[in-house]
Amino acid sequence: RPICCRSAKCHVVHLRGAAALGLWSLRCGLAALGQHLRAPAKMVTVKLSGGEVSAWWALGESGTAMRFAALRGELALDTAFDHMVKVLRGEVKLPDGRVLRPVFGESQATRSVLVAAKQGQGEEAAAIKNNSSESDVAVVCIVRQRVGSAVDGALAKMKQVRPVQRIPLDDDDSKDEDDDDDELEWVRCDTYEWGATAFKGIEFYNLRGFRIELDGDFVCYCQLWTADVGVNCGDHDHSDLVGDDAFCEVHLCLVNGTGRGGMVDASVSPAKYVPLPRGHEHGPFWRTEAAMSTAPSVRDDGSVVYGLHRWEAGKPASATSSHAYDLWVAFEFPPANAS
Repeated sequence: RPICCRSAKCHVVHLRGAAALGLWSLRCGLAALGQHLRAPAKMVTVKLSGGEVSAWWALGESGTAMRFAALRGELALDTAFDHMVKVLRGEVKLPDGRVLRPVFGESQATRSVLVAAKQGQGEEAAAIKNNSSESDVAVVCIVRQRVGSAVDGALAKMKQVRPVQRIPLDDDDSKDEDDDDDELEWVRCDTYEWGATAFKGIEFYNLRGFRIELDGDFVCYCQLWTADVGVNCGDHDHSDLVGDDAFCEVHLCLVNGTGRGGMVDASVSPAKYVPLPRGHEHGPFWRTEAAMSTAPSVRDDGSVVYGLHRWEAGKPASATSSHAYDLWVAFEFPPANAS
């Protein structure tokens, strides 16, 4: 359940056959900073039913856009673009036969969820398919990227991903064109109370994004982050997130600025670096109940057992290296949905 702030601005999103209304505050769980973020922010609640898709959300002129879909059957992908398919619920088969679920069992391993442009049979449209039972609906986040737009170093300025704007569906005639609630904002982390000292002057940004629901049931939260070359984004272990605030997080890399950025397990010495290439996600960083299991170990207070971990942008190649931002999405699942 989100920690809501009554002063937050409500954000309305019209979906095909549904309207979504929601607000919540980011729970970043930076235990090393002694608190987590509870400031008001404009958020989007995406309410889906089987067969529905959300509008695209475009990240400036970066060539990257994202949307959400509830699959009963299959969904065609435009083969002119690269796509990343992050499964949020159920089981989905990619055009090349890979079958993905929300979390895979190998701790701290990485896997690709990328569907390359024109992948599939010749020039025919590629499609992702619900591989769950006929009575079940799969939920996915789809990230679309213009070919060649997300190579190492491609994101050199934050203005490339600004603004983040909703692109109405072709048949969406319910959108009030005078309504300005179709844009989300990147916020530099040193403007938040929790980041004012730790990240002062640091090129580290957050976009509080989306709460995903299927037929009224909560699926997950997701939010976006960027960090410039070499930025340490802060060790945390989720021990301060108890009860309904607890979650298991999986990160998906959209752009890897130097090709060396990724997750760090700071609970071991020396720290273990797990680079996360573009189009890759990682397995559990939380402690699991058994080897090759994704079921999290949970304390009596409901918090998920984690070691200290963080995202860290890749180290610069030289002292004169230019800006090269990492861009990634954090998907926050209720512990029960990570099993």
